[in-house]
Amino acid sequence: MIKRVQYSIRSKIRSLTRHGLSHAFPLVRGRIRIVVLMYHEVLEDDRDLDAWTVLRESEFRKQMEYLKGHYDVVSLGAARDLMKGGDRSRAKYAVVTFDDGYEGNRRVVLPVMVALNLPFTVFCTTGSIEQGEPYWWDRVIHSALSCRARITLTDMPRATYNFEKRLSGEAGWNEIQRLLTDLKSIERERRERIIRDITRQSDEWHQSVPLRPMTPKQVRELSDAGLATIGAHSQTHDILTQITREEAEDSILRSKEKLEAWTGRRVDYFSYPNGDYSPALMYAVKRAGFLAAVSTEERTWTLKDDIYAIPRIGVGRFDSLAQFKTKVSCAN
Repeated sequence: MIKRVQYSIRSKIRSLTRHGLSHAFPLVRGRIRIVVLMYHEVLEDDRDLDAWTVLRESEFRKQMEYLKGHYDVVSLGAARDLMKGGDRSRAKYAVVTFDDGYEGNRRVVLPVMVALNLPFTVFCTTGSIEQGEPYWWDRVIHSALSCRARITLTDMPRATYNFEKRLSGEAGWNEIQRLLTDLKSIERERRERIIRDITRQSDEWHQSVPLRPMTPKQVRELSDAGLATIGAHSQTHDILTQITREEAEDSILRSKEKLEAWTGRRVDYFSYPNGDYSPALMYAVKRAGFLAAVSTEERTWTLKDDIYAIPRIGVGRFDSLAQFKTKVSCAN
């Protein structure tokens, strides 16, 4: 027994001498951690929209400059390869992703990323892109920001939402977020009736909603630019755990097929709407031909995570640069 132990030790030492510590003790492979960031939209500074989902261009640029200086920013595909290979380096990796497929991703985000030579991924909801209409939550956000009154909705559990104080910043967003969270739990047709009620009570709804999805042509342009990876975010953006299995599978597959037709490229990555998923949905995404999928669980991606449930850290308008640095550094 003693001789076997001595031989094992000598074997490890020879391996260490020949190949380095990580080859002699391969368990260190489990230490790789990747920060995956989740954004939605970025607009020019003069297009001021006080919503968590919309960053100012100048703030976004500062965040990307910080990432470039402190992290190895890689594509989602490269990050997947690093995880698959169990990267042994001490490098700090970051992945930048966007949900929904807003037009500002093409007009504002792309020039920033090109200037810094940083890859990023945009997950697109194909139904809204085809229709060219604002997402329902953006219609609600616009109405709430335009409103100067209490919105009363008799068809909701919490009937009154107070926007008469014209709260700004994070305080105002909290009330909007409360309304959006309540609306997400309601089936589609009923939600549309409630949203029409909300817009009737908003005194400035005649103004156009400033947030809109890209067109299919813009998706193709973004894909052709080289740095952007196009991913799927479903056809309908329904929360997939709230609809039937058949509806969910159809929404997942149709989004992939349409994006591949628009871009002429494979679409390998999927983002669950609202971040909600289940083992059955993970299997459906895999069966549709996707190589990985992302959620909205707020933590760092490690080898312990399933490739079809990659966690991401959300970044919003009310995160200062100091808060942003804390978010990404605490994740390591």
